[in-house]
Amino acid sequence: RDLKILEFGAGPCILWQISSALHASEIVLSEYTAANRETLQKWKDGDRDAHDWSPYFRYVVQNLEGKSEREAKTREEKLRSVIKAIVACDALQEPPIQLGYEGPYDVIMTCLCLEAACGTEEEYKSTVAKLSALLNPGGQLVIYRTEGEKTFDLHLDSSLSEKFQVLDVSEEMMKTFLTEAGLKDISIEKLSLNPADLPSGSTETG
Repeated sequence: RDLKILEFGAGPCILWQISSALHASEIVLSEYTAANRETLQKWKDGDRDAHDWSPYFRYVVQNLEGKSEREAKTREEKLRSVIKAIVACDALQEPPIQLGYEGPYDVIMTCLCLEAACGTEEEYKSTVAKLSALLNPGGQLVIYRTEGEKTFDLHLDSSLSEKFQVLDVSEEMMKTFLTEAGLKDISIEKLSLNPADLPSGSTETG
């Protein structure tokens, strides 16, 4: 499918879009900090000093999708080609994304972002509503989040490591926010992550 995808609060990472590249005609990456946007842009431009995401492409394409090493290399160029723009965003502003990129989108993804960007449940609820408003009719909002945690450690390697204070939003409250934002067919799945399964040097812990 030729999906138009927005990732909200991408950080310096492109790893969540590795599989998305197969289904997207264009992807917009949005991020709050200028430093992270610069990191993303360097990777898109193929700069020699850009972060090396190739271990993650091999892990996703070969280990999870069961495809070849050649496909993993090809996927990097495919993803670069479908990233339309890297733009600013701010969960607490209206609109929450840089003007000119308000969509609508077929899919909006936000991964380990809202619980760090929002300090209260009211801010979280408001952000969910603002993101939902950027969707096409029938579009999907995908939120990958922590639960039952006060802090979150993201360590991809020595150059991409950070600790976040996070807002703990319960599953019931999450359902309420999604429903009040006008979303239907709500599905919540709980996933466990074994750091030993990830590429060497990466861990994610609560």
